[in-house]
Amino acid sequence: MNLTTYVAAALLLRGERLLIAQRDTLLWEFPGGKIETGEDPRDTVRRELQEELGLQVEVGPVFDVIHYAYPQRTVTMLLYLCALPGEQSPRCLDGPVDVKWVTPDRLEPEKFLAADRPLIAAIQKKPQQFMTKAAVLWRDYRSREEV
Repeated sequence: MNLTTYVAAALLLRGERLLIAQRDTLLWEFPGGKIETGEDPRDTVRRELQEELGLQVEVGPVFDVIHYAYPQRTVTMLLYLCALPGEQSPRCLDGPVDVKWVTPDRLEPEKFLAADRPLIAAIQKKPQQFMTKAAVLWRDYRSREEV
């Protein structure tokens, strides 16, 4: 029996850099966590980033949905584009052992969790296309909010 774990994570950009978090497995990931029963996935992103990194984020549109089958379970991850208001800095409070801001060309797919690797490879292969997609999604999201 293969169980499915539902996860919500943040694609948090600051300029041309994105925030990644390292777990005690020494593998990197997009910060976030498991969606609790009955929880809105956007609330999951807000809760996880507050609990783990001490950040108050603005959650925007879904950037990507990732399905990955590990041997024991399948992970379905909603990756939300997020903004970080003000001059907040992430701190490792609960979970991550390290965090850093990196440019897309500095991502190393093999150092990420297996579920994240295809997206990391795609970002690294076409970083400008990735940044353009993020900018367009955020602009469209903001324009719908203003209506």
